[in-house]
Amino acid sequence: MFLKVHKCGSSTVAKILQQVTRKYTLRPLHPKGKFFHPWTSRKDMIRRKITESDANYNPNITYDIIFKHMFFDSKVIESMMPNDTFYIGIVREPFSQFQSAFNFFRIAEIFNMENFTNPIVEFMENPYRYWSDDYVTNHIGFLRNGMMYVYGFPDDRTDLRNNDRFIAEYISFLEQKFDFVIVLEMFDESLVLLRRLLCWDMDDILYAVRNKREYEYKNVNDEMTLKKHGMWSKADYQLYNHFLTKLRNTVLLQGSDFDREVSLFRRAIAVLSKCKLEHFKDCKRELSNQVSGIYAHC
Repeated sequence: MFLKVHKCGSSTVAKILQQVTRKYTLRPLHPKGKFFHPWTSRKDMIRRKITESDANYNPNITYDIIFKHMFFDSKVIESMMPNDTFYIGIVREPFSQFQSAFNFFRIAEIFNMENFTNPIVEFMENPYRYWSDDYVTNHIGFLRNGMMYVYGFPDDRTDLRNNDRFIAEYISFLEQKFDFVIVLEMFDESLVLLRRLLCWDMDDILYAVRNKREYEYKNVNDEMTLKKHGMWSKADYQLYNHFLTKLRNTVLLQGSDFDREVSLFRRAIAVLSKCKLEHFKDCKRELSNQVSGIYAHC
């Protein structure tokens, strides 16, 4: 089970999982619509937790994999997926995720901020000049704790949103539920570790970056803006720091062969990045033949 978190590089991971699904003949559990929540367009979605009625679920069928966008509810997932399901999450540095969401959901246009030199700085100067808590359940809600809400965190609860003890308890709950969490800033290391945990071949994790966008207001380095965002999305920062620290510690425990594997993997990705789109499948097939079997399957 992969929790596909908005604006965290999760489309690239989903593409890997699509390839794995075909290779190992897995049975995916699909949503009835595009996602496991109501969605018409990037400006027309309802942010609510997944329900069984959102899925093309048949209780007489055993499903192997699920990886479309959803807002996490562990009990619902457990009711539809096998008991030995391996749970994968993903996180991204919170301010980068915020900037990406700000651009993707066209917030400057929605809030009539296009004439400002930098709408992101303007927004963080005083978010409540623009923000209403009613936004939590629609696309604008991705501007605050945009990752944690996808993980099921109650950002709509004013009594819990900034409660350090509750945030820590919720992250402990996620720690128990998720077997592995990818960190976008350590993407290659994450994939190599995931390959080892799932006993995949190296060519299973070869990828091309998906949905990477260039946009205005991308490189905001204003110290005060960053500080304000840290307070605005407190839960996201605690989520990210927890799983970043965990991943770094896990990497430190790997043997010297891990560094060699990551290096080889990056060289393979660099080769793939130079392939023209129309020749990409051929390049990947040739490269897969070269790297497959270099490292032990498991």
